Amino acid sequence: TYEDTGALVFKAGEVLDVNGLKVGLFGLATPETKFKADPRNTQGLKFADTVAGNVAIAKEEVAKLKAGGAEIIVLISHLGTDAESEVKSKDIAAAVEGIDIILDGHSHSPHSESGKYGKSFIASGADGLMNIGKATISTSGKVKSEVITKAEAVKYGEDAKIAKTIKDLLAGQEEILGIVIGKTAVELDGVRGNVRTGETNLGNLITDAMRLAAGADVVITNGGGIRASIEVGDITVGHVFTVLPFGNAMTVIKVTGQDILDALNFGTKSYPGEAGGFPHVSGMSYQIKVGKDETPNEVVNVLVGGKAIDKKKTYTLATNDFMAVGGDGYTMFEGKEQIALYGSLAKIVEDYIKTLSKTAPAAGFTYKKEGRISIAGSFKDVPVSSHWAFEYIEELHAKDIIHGYGKSGEFRPENKVTRGHAAKMIARAAGLDYKGLVADFNDVAKDHEMSPFIAALVKKGAIKGYDDGSYRPEKNIKRSHLAKIIVLAFDLKMGEEKVELTDIANNSEKESIEILASNGLVKGYGETKEFRPDRTISRAELAKILALAMD
Repeated sequence: TYEDTGALVFKAGEVLDVNGLKVGLFGLATPETKFKADPRNTQGLKFADTVAGNVAIAKEEVAKLKAGGAEIIVLISHLGTDAESEVKSKDIAAAVEGIDIILDGHSHSPHSESGKYGKSFIASGADGLMNIGKATISTSGKVKSEVITKAEAVKYGEDAKIAKTIKDLLAGQEEILGIVIGKTAVELDGVRGNVRTGETNLGNLITDAMRLAAGADVVITNGGGIRASIEVGDITVGHVFTVLPFGNAMTVIKVTGQDILDALNFGTKSYPGEAGGFPHVSGMSYQIKVGKDETPNEVVNVLVGGKAIDKKKTYTLATNDFMAVGGDGYTMFEGKEQIALYGSLAKIVEDYIKTLSKTAPAAGFTYKKEGRISIAGSFKDVPVSSHWAFEYIEELHAKDIIHGYGKSGEFRPENKVTRGHAAKMIARAAGLDYKGLVADFNDVAKDHEMSPFIAALVKKGAIKGYDDGSYRPEKNIKRSHLAKIIVLAFDLKMGEEKVELTDIANNSEKESIEILASNGLVKGYGETKEFRPDRTISRAELAKILALAMD
């Protein structure tokens, strides 16, 4: 609606006569339009931005359509079902009676969400036209919703008129779009889930191109503006326009260090969830300290030109014209002094690719991630940039499965795992109920720290102990014994992966080890593919296995 008058911008609904059946149509658009479209295009407009608000509107429209004689009611929505969206089509289906079909867009998952929700059918495709959502209404009023996969759809062939229209439109552009401007020896990563959650080499290339052209101190651009990857090989003008299709220009504004911090904190607040506003950067680096429970994420160790950011200092910031006016929610950039406005962002990236390619070898240039964006580690002895098990250790720590030692802030990843510590880590990771349990072994006191975890695994049937009635909690556990406990604790079955381990043929726990391998939890050491069943295991190695098992 218009903010000043409250009047609708577009007609909300209509009743159509379709072969004698009265079909009522109405629409709902995502409230994300307010910040995902250029804010200059939505000035003076008000969007219902809550589930309750959209439900109320839907109920009102359904009542109007029924009063107008509608026998079937169809909602045409652009709400989607993505977890990051505040208002989803499923919310409307669950709360509003009288909607027979919801034809929905704005879902970016790799699978269709079509099906019945409440009393409504939702017909929805998937990201990138991977599926087509189809709904059929019979003249008797029966409704059917189904999914047509891309593989099935191509069997129908092209529509001649549409194919000709597309051909005519492309004819005048192909000569330009096909111009080769460079060559890459590596894939330039623009995958949706990657550019919306972290650093990629394509994000680095784009922001570096902007900083080179603008001469700015720093660059921030949104991951949601990067729409595709570029495969190994020749790069054309068309490739760049596919990556950057929105026609944005580049602008340079003056901001304070505090503005930059506010922007980074805003852009990373949804991590590890996806966000279109995720900030890719050049001329700076930052780490994300992931919050737990109600504690929000926070950016830390922010460096500009290799030096700690100064909150009070004024910096020049290059960004796209969409973000510069508050797009994607970057309201901290609104009203800032603009010191330069450049042309097409796509052209700036084209020119940079040409520059890179001039001095590149025949196979093309390479571009890589540089650690500009990383996760702040929880343990001082598990460095973000270099420890191979960092992501697994952090995942378990975030889920409260593992902790460090006392006040030292250390995880001690190379320490060998004892049978007691193994019980604690496995019981927690497997989600076993251990509270109030007491282990019944002659060498595990009732108040022993590991007693409830050992008891939980006994109750699960994952461990038995030794014939003499002991558990030996301080003894380092063997890799083969660990395999059996994990398989039983997680109820793992034989998976699909084929891994040939060369040293387990005569081991008593051969089957358990093979189950771990077939589920991708272990691979074997080096070229020899040995499991080394009688060896001990480090805390880092166990963290990886448990993180993979939980996934």
